[in-house]
Amino acid sequence: MAVVRPRRVVECGLEVPRGVVYQGWEPGGEYTKTLVVKNVQLRTQRIKYTIKGDQFHSAVYPRPIVLSAGMSYTLPIVFKPRKKEPCEESIELETSEGAVEISLRAVLPSVVVALPESLKFGLCAVQDSLSLDFQISNTSNASTYFSWECPRCFTVSPETGELPPKSSLNLSATFSPESALVYRGTATCTYYGREGVGEKAGLVQLKGVGKYPHVVVRAPPVSGADRACKTRGGGERREERDGGVGTEGGRGEEERGRGEEVVASRGGGRQEVVVRFGVVAVGTSGQRWIELVNVSAVTAVVSVLPSSHSRLTPAHFSCPHSPITVPPHSSHRLPLTFTPSLPSPHSLFALFEVRVQGGLSTTTVKCVGATKVPRVSIEEEVVDFGSMSVGQSATAVLHVRNDSDVTTLFQVQLEPGSVFRADCTCARLPPRSTHKIPVHFTPQRPIPHCKRVACLAQHQEPLFVYLIGTVYSETIRPVVLQPKHVRDYIANAQAGITKLPPERVAQFQGREKLTTSDTTGLVVQPHAITSDHLSATAPTRDAPILPFANYLHSQHDPSGVAHVSVDSQDLQFGFVSPQSVSDSKSVQVTNHTEETVVCVWMTESGGTFSVTPQEKEIVPGATSLFTALFSPKHAGKFYFEELECYIFYKGLQCYQSVSGAAAVTLPWCLSVRAHGHSFTANTHTFMPNLKFETRDLVFPASGPLEPAYRSMTVWNEGDTPVLFELPPDSKQIFTIKPLSGLIPKGHHQTFVMEMMPREAKTYKHITHCVLNATTNYTQVPFPNIHTTVPPSRSLCAVKQSVSQHAPYTPLPPSITHVSSTTTTTPDSAL
Repeated sequence: MAVVRPRRVVECGLEVPRGVVYQGWEPGGEYTKTLVVKNVQLRTQRIKYTIKGDQFHSAVYPRPIVLSAGMSYTLPIVFKPRKKEPCEESIELETSEGAVEISLRAVLPSVVVALPESLKFGLCAVQDSLSLDFQISNTSNASTYFSWECPRCFTVSPETGELPPKSSLNLSATFSPESALVYRGTATCTYYGREGVGEKAGLVQLKGVGKYPHVVVRAPPVSGADRACKTRGGGERREERDGGVGTEGGRGEEERGRGEEVVASRGGGRQEVVVRFGVVAVGTSGQRWIELVNVSAVTAVVSVLPSSHSRLTPAHFSCPHSPITVPPHSSHRLPLTFTPSLPSPHSLFALFEVRVQGGLSTTTVKCVGATKVPRVSIEEEVVDFGSMSVGQSATAVLHVRNDSDVTTLFQVQLEPGSVFRADCTCARLPPRSTHKIPVHFTPQRPIPHCKRVACLAQHQEPLFVYLIGTVYSETIRPVVLQPKHVRDYIANAQAGITKLPPERVAQFQGREKLTTSDTTGLVVQPHAITSDHLSATAPTRDAPILPFANYLHSQHDPSGVAHVSVDSQDLQFGFVSPQSVSDSKSVQVTNHTEETVVCVWMTESGGTFSVTPQEKEIVPGATSLFTALFSPKHAGKFYFEELECYIFYKGLQCYQSVSGAAAVTLPWCLSVRAHGHSFTANTHTFMPNLKFETRDLVFPASGPLEPAYRSMTVWNEGDTPVLFELPPDSKQIFTIKPLSGLIPKGHHQTFVMEMMPREAKTYKHITHCVLNATTNYTQVPFPNIHTTVPPSRSLCAVKQSVSQHAPYTPLPPSITHVSSTTTTTPDSAL
């Protein structure tokens, strides 16, 4: 226990202080303290005083002091410093019993800081950091300034600061090892008063141990079919001291049988883990996980990033990229997601690297998955509405069936203004279900009708169904169309017979230049090849035209034979006022056959859209001009209509002029998409709100002059219709259909795209989509496109983004393609 010295003492019968101390003084000032002297004896004492020293201290003129018993006397003492340095003098009190000396001291401010003796950090992962909090205290009466100097790998924060008198401050010391070593050092804390007065230094011992972290990556269990894929190579389990990321190698066969699929070390500190997602439906997500097991005694900071050793961009695979902290001897499950946006005939894969901060090795995670697309079909190939008189109508039902276990969307391309119209043209089709679509036939003129209707399903080739019906009047009795006429027409078109009128076909049959087959329709005989302009080409059923190409480039004929054509399939009228005269556009129809045809437009005079003349004969090889009129009835509205015309041989108007089923050539249905609006220049159109199925559209590999196809669905999520316009590709590399249209609210639109590369190179096509007839909603995609496969493979990638003008609406994609003759090797089967 420390001895506490009393502040006052008794000597020679006097009670006096031990000393007088002056603090907080400055040169040139005058500072006064009082000295209290008390007589503690029972008799009167006579006292004399004298100040000894350099005379910095002074008192009143010395004179004897007489103190009776128990009385006190206060003596003022004045200190007048002349320079900034400590000063010590004394005053002597002389009595009859002796002399008493009392010190007079002028001191400078002194600082004292209390520091911990040592800080021990323990274990810390290499390239990681570990912090300890500690406290320093200023035990003096003066403000103190401090600064720290630390050895390598140690820091103190804050490094400098100020401590008020009698206060404490919490600091943080950090240990950041650079390698697996034991680190010792001494941190120096320098502290001092104002203007550097009284500088002192304190020492703190620091100690920490750096250690390599080690994380083992475990893959999820796989199915029995996937379990056949065994570990490539032997590979023992790496010791913890190796550090980094490893796989569970060196385990027995019984443990491997659980289904964890790993690939042991490939050398160079690399291991590989395979994560198999199996088959995932396009547009849905499959999830797997990897387990990050920290087998070391230090915290591991793990990052999972796309592999730097792969030129592939994992567009369909994703995982959290933010660093993950795994405590010692614990684990963390990291989810991996496979979201295929497009179908692929081959397995898709992506490489990720699992890196541990401060670790020595890296694990590569290979994600493998395959896509599954819906299987949609139409039960009917031909729907026959039969024969009826003008003014009657008929209804039939189309059955659209989904044979897969994936929900999909479909769209039957029947417009409300068509002779054939449906109650529902697009809908969502649940798995293993059938959707019934009532189709109404409401004819207006006594002619034969035949329309090949496309049904577009997500990520599937277009489906086609023929709708036929015959209408007669009291004066006109056309040939009655039957389902067998459709089958024969498809076969006869391959031989070029359908370009001949029914009368001449009947004549050739009579001369035995054409014979009838039960399976291939009419067959040209060899002796008739050079005469009568007949073709010897038999129906080529082994190499039919692809449905995608047929949908994009042929409005009616599955054979691709051009019988009749229209010069423009899109008429853009733009703004037309309801009070103004109708706007007009010209339409040219060409007859490529060898007989006169009749062209009949299914529009009403005085309608919003109409065509004049409504009916006209076109001689062989000739082109006829028609005028399309746009007359809006209301202001502030979008208008869209598909204008239909039916073209048929003149001989089909009378059933008596055609003999034999094989001689009947189906009518052709051509359509022109017309659109316009009645919004004035000062009126804002509706704000579009579209959602695109994917932001990355990748075409499959193909070589030069080998077409590739993709489809994409767009949803109108707004509460108003959206009118869209797409310009055609001027280089004719990319084809998109439709180029224009109106998407009602709550409906979707499926686009079909074709890419036809000319040579082995990278193609890029930027598409500007104008929405709702105004440039304010023009969508411009990102100009920078990044491929997702090595350049040695052929590829076509489509990117889309949103412009600053319309951040609420995605845009049709820009298209990139690399054409090459290199074949694509499929990944291993799942």
